[in-house]
Amino acid sequence: MEKFTQMLNDVGSWLTTQGIKAVFAIIVLLILFKVTNFVTKKLAKFMRKKNLDEAVVRVTETWSRRAIKFILLIIFVAYLGFETSSITAAIASLGVTIGLALQGSLSNIAGGIVLLVTHPYRVGDEIELDGNKGTVEDIKLFYTYIRKADNTLVVIPNSTAANDEIINYTTKPTRRVELIFSVAYENDFETAKAIILECVKGLDYALEDPEPFVGVEAHAASSVDIAVKFWVPTDKYYDAKYAMREAVKLAFDANGIEIPYPQLQIHTAADKESKTETKKK
Repeated sequence: MEKFTQMLNDVGSWLTTQGIKAVFAIIVLLILFKVTNFVTKKLAKFMRKKNLDEAVVRVTETWSRRAIKFILLIIFVAYLGFETSSITAAIASLGVTIGLALQGSLSNIAGGIVLLVTHPYRVGDEIELDGNKGTVEDIKLFYTYIRKADNTLVVIPNSTAANDEIINYTTKPTRRVELIFSVAYENDFETAKAIILECVKGLDYALEDPEPFVGVEAHAASSVDIAVKFWVPTDKYYDAKYAMREAVKLAFDANGIEIPYPQLQIHTAADKESKTETKKK
């Protein structure tokens, strides 16, 4: 009974001294976490107003929030009377161990820093990277996230992204559309060229400068291939590409221009016998 009474006294004494201190510290810590979230959001908003790259803004906001909260936790532990030097040493030792185990991830971080500094692509750009073509949805320290045309998400390690060939389709304000149209040898290819050029001029977003080009690309096995090259604003590239194909098909049909297609002639044994009998007669 005496031991139980002593234990209650010890608990009561701790609650009236260290307990109140701990509760106070937790409340302050939670408030400071809220303040940290607010400040980092304001920092990100300020950076966006300064037109900084969106990827840089996101990384800065995320990691500054984590760093501040980690420092606050260390201060919280020290305030409660725990020895922080041993905790710091343990964290450092753990960091070295994790670093050795995650060397590939560290190379991803290095690649992420290179991407954020050099800006070969930005959030919202249409790129082709590591055989994947799509729109950059996010750039983080470890990975680049690309959303493909079918709405699938491709996650590419930044170590790969920083060392692989990158094709950026969005960087320049204009882009050239290149298409091939085939016409039969029996048709007048000069007329076909004129029709194609008129279709280009009929597009609302085809640019006059540089001037569109139409010319014979090749003499194929069953057709004359005519190439057309013209420039459009980058954001109108796909609209122009599909609209041009439809316009040329309709114009060819209206003017009697034939678009050839492969044809296969089959001769049977009966056909051979019929020809032989005809020759004998």
